[in-house]
Amino acid sequence: MVSPNLERRGLLTRLAFAVAIAVTGSACDPYVTVDGVVREPSGAPLQDVAVELETPGRAIHPAKTASDGSFDVGIVGAEWRKTSISFRKDGYQDMRRSLGAERSTIKVTLHPLHAP
Repeated sequence: MVSPNLERRGLLTRLAFAVAIAVTGSACDPYVTVDGVVREPSGAPLQDVAVELETPGRAIHPAKTASDGSFDVGIVGAEWRKTSISFRKDGYQDMRRSLGAERSTIKVTLHPLHAP
């Protein structure tokens, strides 16, 4: 028969190992996700804007805005301070910005190339 102290020690060891694996796994693969809305200067939403999330050493992660101008894009293995996001739509000025500190929701206004 195994003593209660040994059983408890074994359980605590397994629990500590599981926590260590979970923490190590999440630290190895940071995940940057950004959502927001793209509008034109009048406040109208812009549909089909090309949104690209980019970080060194990873493929560019593309997305497109929906009919309400909303987007959601993410990238695994990225660091917030080294990641940038860009927005492109024909007839509008391109925009690119660094994410900097952890920030997940942004609002963007794209300006027409030839303002009236």
